[in-house]
Amino acid sequence: MNLKTFPGVLVFATLILTFSCTSHPKNDQVAEFKTFPKEYQLTSQTEEWLDIWLCGDLRIYDSILVAISWQSEKFIQVYDLKSKSRIGAFGTEGKGPNEFFGNVQLTPVFFHEGTDLIIQIHESGRKILRNINLNQSMATGKVVTQDTFTIPEEFDVRTPFRTSDSKVFGVKKSVLRMIDPVTHDTIRFNDLIQFVQKLPPVKNFEYIASLMYLELSPRQDRIVGYFHLMKRLHVYNTNGDLLKVIKEPGNHVFDTSDGYIYARNKVCFSRSFLSDEYILVLNQDRLLATEAPGELLLFDYQGKAMARYKLDCWIRMGAMDWNAKRFYSFNYKEKTMISFALEGTEE
Repeated sequence: MNLKTFPGVLVFATLILTFSCTSHPKNDQVAEFKTFPKEYQLTSQTEEWLDIWLCGDLRIYDSILVAISWQSEKFIQVYDLKSKSRIGAFGTEGKGPNEFFGNVQLTPVFFHEGTDLIIQIHESGRKILRNINLNQSMATGKVVTQDTFTIPEEFDVRTPFRTSDSKVFGVKKSVLRMIDPVTHDTIRFNDLIQFVQKLPPVKNFEYIASLMYLELSPRQDRIVGYFHLMKRLHVYNTNGDLLKVIKEPGNHVFDTSDGYIYARNKVCFSRSFLSDEYILVLNQDRLLATEAPGELLLFDYQGKAMARYKLDCWIRMGAMDWNAKRFYSFNYKEKTMISFALEGTEE
């Protein structure tokens, strides 16, 4: 070998080894699922005490259910799960300082300050996160904002959240990012387009692979990334380390029996719901023009497939009451609030 070219070859080889080590999860990090030891057919139950005409989003914080209610006089509706009654409402739609504007979502972050419950709302129209004092907002009927954080331009506007220690997590083309609370620098964790299987040469693949959304565990120690156009989950710690990949088996991540998957209009994982022990994911598995009911899939954090719950109606979001083992959602066809009793979550 020519000694003049050796340093360049060494650098190139080092880069190849580095890419090989960092671009793909180790085999013990990958858990594949195909069948589930337990399967259930669930029948929805109408929850008339949840008097919401058109539900935009809902979350459960301890024993409190908070829902975004479009076409209502008050935008945010608050219910007590124990008494099954509404305990307050506040806020209106609009562009004013105490109104909600754009695509509004409830984030998984909440905490207590004394007797007050603080929840977090993401407004994509303003690209902000707002920590809202729920008790004071219900008492006044208006939005009582505790503090606001502007989402950086380099973040995609989907499911960002700010933890109770003020760290802000978000996504940019399937790259998990965090804002340093002191310097406000953006820290890039992992290039998440790192698949162990061989991918087909699909046009616009980067777009397909990049649709990852985030969910935070109740203890704020783990983050789960779920993909809208792939049946795939990523589990991280809050240091950005990729702990586990949960996916379907096979040489690729797409169902090639359906050519429409390449047309960007098939939805797979549309929401995940986390407890300290479990990951529950809503698998719509449907073309956007259809009304296929879909299913809920239950995993543990090690990637073990535990249960499949087949649904009797189409939903696109919801909230899980892990204490009562009941899943709440909205039936878009019947325009009613519903719930499902989930078995198999106690093992």
